Amino acid sequence: MEVDNFNSYFKRIYSYGEANSTLYFTPPDTRKLFEENLSKHPDNEDLLHYKNNPIKYKLNDYGFRTPDNFDDTDGEGNVFLGCSHTFGIGHYLKNTWAWRLNQKIGGKFWNLSVPGTGIGTAARLLGEFKNKLKIKNIFLYTPFCYRYEIFDGRKKLWLSVSPVNVFHYHFHQEQLVEYRKKVRLQTLVLNE
Repeated sequence: MEVDNFNSYFKRIYSYGEANSTLYFTPPDTRKLFEENLSKHPDNEDLLHYKNNPIKYKLNDYGFRTPDNFDDTDGEGNVFLGCSHTFGIGHYLKNTWAWRLNQKIGGKFWNLSVPGTGIGTAARLLGEFKNKLKIKNIFLYTPFCYRYEIFDGRKKLWLSVSPVNVFHYHFHQEQLVEYRKKVRLQTLVLNE
């Protein structure tokens, strides 16, 4: 495999097919559920507000809900890890705990959260990005401790499992292996 730049390679791993895009719904926040609630309660002020001012899940080049594409890493920033609570499903980004905390303490805002995952995914993502970002603080919010990341060798996928949720697709193992080879090559070149 030809070694391409970090951004284009990493985009394939973590984007879930949605990198560099804007979503108006992401599960469990679905258009169908919203329309059902709106039809049942057509005069509900909160629903009408969201109808007129929809939530936009703007995803960066890696598929994370953060406005920074990690291109300019000169300044220090804060990394936020966790599940849908940190990602902010059902919330405007400006109302998420991570965004609000970052506004108070200052620095770049790097939200590396992935809905439906736990501490294993957070640790893996932090490990992948720790040398790319100039990290000032790391914040982790995991309200449900019984989410585990496992590797399905048959399907060659990382999965997030728990007693209460279904499997969540993460990425193919061979992509991670190739990514790690590439990072090692880049590190060798930078250190010469």
